[in-house]
Amino acid sequence: MCGAAAPRYHPNPNPPPSHYPGPPHQNSPSAALKEPDAAAAEEAASGGVRRRSSSDAGLRDRGLCDSVCRLRPHYSDPMPSDPSRRKQLQMKIAAASRLHRKERDSAPAALRGRSEPPAEQRQVGSGVSRSAHHRWSTISSLSSDSGWWVERTDSGIGPGLSRSWKRPIVSLKPCPDCGVSDGAVKERGERMCERCSKLRTERKEAILEFLNTESSYGEDLRIIKEEFYCPMQSAGLLTSEQLSVVFANVQELIDVNERFTEHLQECIDQAFDQGDEDLLTVYIGEIFLEFVNMLPAFQTYCLQQSTSVNMLNTLEKEKELLRIFLDVSQNDNTALRRMNLRSFLMAPLQRVTKYPLLLSRIVKVTSECHPDFPKLCDAKSRVESHLEHINMKTKQRATACRGLCVLSDETAAKTVKSSI
Repeated sequence: MCGAAAPRYHPNPNPPPSHYPGPPHQNSPSAALKEPDAAAAEEAASGGVRRRSSSDAGLRDRGLCDSVCRLRPHYSDPMPSDPSRRKQLQMKIAAASRLHRKERDSAPAALRGRSEPPAEQRQVGSGVSRSAHHRWSTISSLSSDSGWWVERTDSGIGPGLSRSWKRPIVSLKPCPDCGVSDGAVKERGERMCERCSKLRTERKEAILEFLNTESSYGEDLRIIKEEFYCPMQSAGLLTSEQLSVVFANVQELIDVNERFTEHLQECIDQAFDQGDEDLLTVYIGEIFLEFVNMLPAFQTYCLQQSTSVNMLNTLEKEKELLRIFLDVSQNDNTALRRMNLRSFLMAPLQRVTKYPLLLSRIVKVTSECHPDFPKLCDAKSRVESHLEHINMKTKQRATACRGLCVLSDETAAKTVKSSI
């Protein structure tokens, strides 16, 4: 037993950083104290030569090892070869660990999580008390007069953060639409608040809806001309005067719609080609004001609408061939979608009444600082004023027609009385 080599500690595979004051065993709860007699026995067991650890040298230089026992040996120091001495050392390590846990658990919870002491207590020397040491370090098991402050080995997240720590302030660029710096931003090549991003999407949808509905309205106008007007004219079902009364100024509406739709489509295609995915460069208000001359064409058609429907009803009763043609077209012609001529003749009236709704939706989702915003409001007000004028004229015509009917009835009654 005496001649056998004494067991040695295996080196720690993860040595502590250079800023730690001592080896890793001094910073762990398993650190223990050695009394002078234990040190002497170890020295005798190792042949009279005992290796000194770096912690011993530091403590001796500070004059702190005279009255206290030193810590557990360095991991390169030999363990005592005597089993009784080894057992005694293990018991002392366990006692020191229990003492450390007891003092740590007895400290207030609010103080156990701090990672470093105040400035007046952060000093090296024998004046630091044991309670103050354990108050600020939850890991170190150094002796009360070692004077070393041990840093925490955890991640530092949680109660160990200093009270003076503040979340870094991230500078945000203002929103390009509303000019407000908001925390809820979205990356779209430029920082934009969530509200303005949503408004841009809705504005794009409203513009595309405007184009799609205008194209659908143009298709209905072309159906009126190609599926009803031209066949009835070529077959001689109606005279030129009757056709002009039934279909009014449909050709004028077709020409205006083609120019308006073509210009609107070109502006949208140009915006997409330039990379404007939100169609910010498409000015619907400006385009509408350029084609505001189509509103009088709508007014002419709407004022003749009642006369046109009455003429169609009368001719359908009088002409059997016309009635057969309309029935066959509605049932067999797939382009009509099983709609009759009267439904298609209502398309211009429905379209002009829908313009204020479409423009209002675009105005609602357009920022006030957008260049097209005032023109959108102007276009909306012009359409509404034309609609009011059309309604007023329609009422006046209806009143005049009722007056003429009353006069004709009175004249007929007088003629009958005179004849009697």
